[in-house]
Amino acid sequence: MRKDKMAAHSKVLLCVMPFLPIERPALGVSLFAARLRQQGIACDIFYANHRFADRIGFPLYQRIAQSAPTHDLPGEWVFSRALWRCDALPDEAFDTYARTTPGDYYPNAFLGQIRYAREQAPQYIDDLAETIDLQDVDIVGFSSTFQQNLASLAMAKALKARAPNLHVVFGGANCEGEMGLELHRSFTFIDAVCRGESDTSFPQLIEAVRNDADMSTIGGLVYRGAGGETVESLVPQAAIRDMDSLPFPDHSDFLAAFERSTAPQFIEPELTIETSRGCWWGEKHHCTFCGLNGLGIGYRAKSADRALAEFRHLRDSTGIHTFFATDNIVDMRYFTTVFPSLVEDGTKLQLFYETKANLKKEQIGILRRLGTTWMQPGIEHLNTHVLKLMDKGIRGIQNVQTLKWVRQHKMLVTWNVLCGFPGERPEDYEEAIRFMRSIRHLTPPSSFAAFRLDRFSPMFDRPDDFGLSGIKPYPSYDLCYPGVSPEARARIAYFFTYRGTTDARTLEGINRAWREAQDWKQEHRHAALSAIVGTDLVTIIDLRPDHPVRPYILVGDDRLIYLGLDSIQSIASLTANLRGVAPDRAWDEGAVAKTVQGFIQNDLVLQEDDLYLALAIQVPSDTSQDAEHVDMAAPSMRFVRQDEAAVT
Repeated sequence: MRKDKMAAHSKVLLCVMPFLPIERPALGVSLFAARLRQQGIACDIFYANHRFADRIGFPLYQRIAQSAPTHDLPGEWVFSRALWRCDALPDEAFDTYARTTPGDYYPNAFLGQIRYAREQAPQYIDDLAETIDLQDVDIVGFSSTFQQNLASLAMAKALKARAPNLHVVFGGANCEGEMGLELHRSFTFIDAVCRGESDTSFPQLIEAVRNDADMSTIGGLVYRGAGGETVESLVPQAAIRDMDSLPFPDHSDFLAAFERSTAPQFIEPELTIETSRGCWWGEKHHCTFCGLNGLGIGYRAKSADRALAEFRHLRDSTGIHTFFATDNIVDMRYFTTVFPSLVEDGTKLQLFYETKANLKKEQIGILRRLGTTWMQPGIEHLNTHVLKLMDKGIRGIQNVQTLKWVRQHKMLVTWNVLCGFPGERPEDYEEAIRFMRSIRHLTPPSSFAAFRLDRFSPMFDRPDDFGLSGIKPYPSYDLCYPGVSPEARARIAYFFTYRGTTDARTLEGINRAWREAQDWKQEHRHAALSAIVGTDLVTIIDLRPDHPVRPYILVGDDRLIYLGLDSIQSIASLTANLRGVAPDRAWDEGAVAKTVQGFIQNDLVLQEDDLYLALAIQVPSDTSQDAEHVDMAAPSMRFVRQDEAAVT
């Protein structure tokens, strides 16, 4: 049957394979489905990841998908036998690899569970392929990000074997640049690869396939030539400039698949939403380790009205109030437009965005009033020199300020320490340890590890500039791609190992800081530093490890000075602010500095150069819970009289 005759009753099938997290829809395919349906093109989304989670058990699926290090590719390993069959490496290969990796991610019980999942994968693929009715499907698309490659390849190969005329298309983050080109070259059952943003190129591809039209002018496309060879389009992929022109994502297929699965027994669904693409910081200062965005880092955001309409549409049409924004960075204008408007709606939203760590207190507050209880700011380190090496554009003391304000708003925070950057010094870690010991009452890092070298990052693109050598794909790629050459693996890989320039003294400093972070993790749940703020006095209760268990009563000028350091100040700016708050008093910079030094001596204020930050979490005196853990320490407290020295 001719393709143009078939088009009238043919449909597009979009497959979402493991190991996409179960609780979230794939935003890209939801956008494709919405666009195609608007154009009258029949389209179904097949969430095959839920079926695999049902097969191996939800807890195991989520552990593989989200708990193990992504660069180890445990999810890809699970599907390596399903793709390569008899050419796949034996189970012992991954066991041996896993036992050499740092950390305790792979206890023997977990390795046994991974082996079980791998045993299930080939039959799962065969059963899945048999369940799909391909009679009316002429195009099947696979969106592949991180650990979705091998499952998608295995499924595409199985479907192509059953329907040779099926047009198989790949897209997603794993297809950016030469990765997509090599996938097409290495796997002949892939007919086309859409690289980059494919909002317009994928519909154009569908039209070209169904009309036997020329594909050479479709931006960013890789396709088969007349002899089956790999051909690149003559036109580069153009990025979407008008974000408001995109449709609302259609998550209906995801919600149906989620409800049919066992997932609701374990977890609530959350909706993906996209309000911007690219990174406004990266346009000016591309963080040296960041490989996100591929070739499209230019920042574009939806207008406030459009973003607000999308939030309300998804919330009201689904009844779901948990959102996961796929944006690389939040549009700062939304803090005065979109988020306050959502607060005014009167419904609570659990909203996740990636943010820089230089948020203002009121910006964190607006997210909390909206209903958000979890944040992941890009903190990455506590030392300013190391942050400069990353080109983060932020100081260590600012990161502490964010941790303090997030805790003050009773929000959870996730952050990581990255280390090993060329140019680090032993003293950087002495400073970081000093900070860590002062902020035991704040949330410790979730992980502390050497930076990973990712494709598209400045360090990957210009390794000589950073003193990196010996760059090669993570060994996990050798395990998962035994059927392609080492050169091909290097072109498919996203994660790379390297030889850095860290000297022995700096390495010892890193190790000491790592041990300090482990102690912090053990101690922070029982630590507190609270400032109970009254009209005339501030009572500071210190329950940090290795600090005297005692209160501090601050009155008069001392009270105003400490409250004035709730945000980072220099002595000059603090003094100027105090003159505005209490103009009837004679504020002298020398006297203010002396008082601040007293706070520093008692580790109540953190100092970095001529910048100062009060460390105590402020608690209103009329709250029913004056301070965290205060009841635990009450018997040993000795409250000083208000007329005693404010800081001793």
